[in-house]
Amino acid sequence: MAMSQGGKAYRSTNEVVEFEPDRRIAWRSTGTWRGHIPVGGQRWRYILHPHRAGTYVEHAYVWGYARMPLLTVWLPGFPHRMRPAMERSLANLAALADNLLRREPQIVSTGKHR
Repeated sequence: MAMSQGGKAYRSTNEVVEFEPDRRIAWRSTGTWRGHIPVGGQRWRYILHPHRAGTYVEHAYVWGYARMPLLTVWLPGFPHRMRPAMERSLANLAALADNLLRREPQIVSTGKHR
Protein backbone atom coordinates (compact mmCIF):
# COMPACT_ATOMS: atom_id res chain seq x y z
CA MET A 1 0.00 0.00 0.00
CA ALA A 2 1.17 3.56 -0.64
CA MET A 3 2.59 5.29 2.45
CA SER A 4 4.45 8.49 3.32
CA GLN A 5 6.73 9.42 6.18
CA GLY A 6 8.64 12.64 6.59
CA GLY A 7 7.55 13.71 3.11
CA LYS A 8 9.05 10.57 1.52
CA ALA A 9 6.71 8.28 -0.38
CA TYR A 10 7.23 4.53 -0.10
CA ARG A 11 5.30 1.27 -0.41
CA SER A 12 4.38 -0.83 2.59
CA THR A 13 4.24 -4.59 2.19
CA ASN A 14 2.68 -6.95 4.72
CA GLU A 15 3.54 -10.64 5.04
CA VAL A 16 1.92 -13.12 7.43
CA VAL A 17 4.70 -14.54 9.63
CA GLU A 18 2.74 -16.32 12.39
CA PHE A 19 -0.55 -18.16 12.13
CA GLU A 20 -2.33 -20.51 14.51
CA PRO A 21 -6.00 -21.03 13.58
CA ASP A 22 -8.38 -19.63 16.20
CA ARG A 23 -5.39 -18.44 18.26
CA ARG A 24 -3.11 -15.88 16.59
CA ILE A 25 -2.07 -14.10 13.44
CA ALA A 26 0.91 -11.80 13.00
CA TRP A 27 2.27 -9.99 9.99
CA ARG A 28 5.49 -8.17 9.25
CA SER A 29 5.27 -4.73 7.73
CA THR A 30 8.18 -3.48 5.62
CA GLY A 31 8.72 -0.31 3.64
CA THR A 32 10.08 -0.45 0.09
CA TRP A 33 11.76 2.63 -1.35
CA ARG A 34 13.39 2.63 -4.79
CA GLY A 35 13.43 -1.18 -4.83
CA HIS A 36 15.11 -1.58 -1.42
CA ILE A 37 13.72 -2.43 2.01
CA PRO A 38 15.40 0.15 4.25
CA VAL A 39 12.76 0.20 7.01
CA GLY A 40 10.22 -1.94 8.73
CA GLY A 41 10.21 -5.48 9.95
CA GLN A 42 8.12 -4.79 13.03
CA ARG A 43 5.18 -7.11 13.58
CA TRP A 44 1.51 -6.49 14.12
CA ARG A 45 -0.19 -9.28 16.03
CA TYR A 46 -3.69 -10.31 17.08
CA ILE A 47 -3.90 -12.95 19.81
CA LEU A 48 -7.29 -14.50 20.55
CA HIS A 49 -8.15 -15.49 24.12
CA PRO A 50 -11.25 -17.70 24.57
CA HIS A 51 -13.58 -16.46 27.29
CA ARG A 52 -17.01 -17.61 28.45
CA ALA A 53 -18.48 -14.30 27.23
CA GLY A 54 -16.86 -14.59 23.81
CA THR A 55 -13.32 -13.95 22.68
CA TYR A 56 -10.90 -11.36 23.98
CA VAL A 57 -8.58 -9.96 21.32
CA GLU A 58 -5.11 -8.75 22.24
CA HIS A 59 -3.50 -6.39 19.73
CA ALA A 60 0.27 -6.00 19.81
CA TYR A 61 2.85 -4.07 17.84
CA VAL A 62 6.23 -5.75 18.33
CA TRP A 63 9.01 -3.21 17.80
CA GLY A 64 11.91 -5.59 18.39
CA TYR A 65 11.98 -6.79 14.78
CA ALA A 66 12.24 -3.29 13.29
CA ARG A 67 15.11 -2.37 10.99
CA MET A 68 16.63 1.00 11.88
CA PRO A 69 14.32 1.42 14.93
CA LEU A 70 15.56 4.91 15.75
CA LEU A 71 14.43 6.13 12.33
CA THR A 72 11.32 3.99 11.91
CA VAL A 73 9.98 3.77 15.46
CA TRP A 74 11.31 6.28 17.94
CA LEU A 75 11.81 9.50 15.93
CA PRO A 76 8.28 9.38 14.44
CA GLY A 77 6.94 8.81 17.98
CA PHE A 78 5.19 5.56 17.18
CA PRO A 79 5.03 4.05 20.67
CA HIS A 80 3.01 7.06 21.80
CA ARG A 81 1.07 7.56 18.56
CA MET A 82 0.09 3.92 18.03
CA ARG A 83 -2.02 3.37 21.16
CA PRO A 84 -5.06 5.39 19.94
CA ALA A 85 -4.82 3.80 16.48
CA MET A 86 -4.65 0.30 17.97
CA GLU A 87 -7.64 1.05 20.22
CA ARG A 88 -9.61 2.18 17.13
CA SER A 89 -8.56 -0.99 15.34
CA LEU A 90 -9.91 -3.14 18.19
CA ALA A 91 -13.14 -1.13 18.31
CA ASN A 92 -13.59 -1.59 14.53
CA LEU A 93 -12.94 -5.32 14.87
CA ALA A 94 -15.49 -5.61 17.71
CA ALA A 95 -18.11 -3.70 15.67
CA LEU A 96 -17.53 -5.98 12.68
CA ALA A 97 -17.86 -9.10 14.85
CA ASP A 98 -21.06 -7.77 16.45
CA ASN A 99 -22.49 -6.99 13.02
CA LEU A 100 -21.70 -10.48 11.75
CA LEU A 101 -23.31 -12.09 14.82
CA ARG A 102 -26.54 -10.13 14.25
CA ARG A 103 -26.91 -11.19 10.63
CA GLU A 104 -29.44 -13.77 9.66
CA PRO A 105 -27.87 -17.01 8.45
CA GLN A 106 -27.89 -17.20 4.67
CA ILE A 107 -28.27 -20.33 2.62
CA VAL A 108 -25.89 -20.41 -0.30
CA SER A 109 -26.77 -22.60 -3.23
CA THR A 110 -24.18 -23.70 -5.75
CA GLY A 111 -26.71 -25.25 -8.09
CA LYS A 112 -28.40 -28.60 -8.37
CA HIS A 113 -26.76 -31.62 -6.83
CA ARG A 114 -27.39 -35.09 -8.18
